[in-house]
Amino acid sequence: MSAFLSSPDTINALATYWFTKASTPGNFTTPWGSLDKAQRCSDHARNACEDPTKRDQAAAEIICSVENAHTACFKILLEANQASLEARYPDDTSTPDPSYKAKRLPIVSYWIQGRQTGHLVGLVRGYSYQACEHSGWETSVAHELIEQIQRWLLKDLETRDCGDDGNWAGGQHRKTRERWPGVKCWPPTADDPPTGPRTCLQGLFPSTYLTPAMQAFLASSVLCLGLSAGFWFALTSTLTDMTKADCYAGVERACDQLNRDGVKL
Repeated sequence: MSAFLSSPDTINALATYWFTKASTPGNFTTPWGSLDKAQRCSDHARNACEDPTKRDQAAAEIICSVENAHTACFKILLEANQASLEARYPDDTSTPDPSYKAKRLPIVSYWIQGRQTGHLVGLVRGYSYQACEHSGWETSVAHELIEQIQRWLLKDLETRDCGDDGNWAGGQHRKTRERWPGVKCWPPTADDPPTGPRTCLQGLFPSTYLTPAMQAFLASSVLCLGLSAGFWFALTSTLTDMTKADCYAGVERACDQLNRDGVKL
């Protein structure tokens, strides 16, 4: 595998997303709380509770030296990338731009508000590929921060496609009730409200979820059912009329049959 130093903007985008999500009240955490959790998970993986010398010292020093959690996340991710590059290419002299200041990127906030955080998936994959070359990557604090980012990205995907409650069916029915309170069947796929009454058949089998072949089969089945019912009605009506004619002609058995069937003459 190869490795190179990720751009500062790439790392800062990940740090911005991490900080924003860690600051969201619904995630029941804070940026510093998330950093502490990442450090404790790293310590547990390295057995640093019994042997403090095994702790991720670089990350610990960064956490103790900065006042802003966003900056701490940026520096921890950057340091892990540098450690990977040094492990893969010991003679490489690549260094990050010392003048770069890690500030929260507005584009990431725009992605979060627009539920377009899929843009970050490629950044996470690319960074992880470049930062995994050193032996301590999987137990590092940076790895734990990436794990937190991936969990939040997965939650974003669930919220986007399934609603805030994580239940696609519940979200669909809730939206239906909000848009058309008086409509009990499924809503049409268009943005406009329904212009006429909807049938139970439309409610049970919305066209959105039926392939053309399924729609043709359903239409054929309904047609056959209707023709069968019509044929049966016509047949029974004809037989009844014939029995009435026989009764009028003096056939007692015909009259008895009509009496049993409850037909009034």
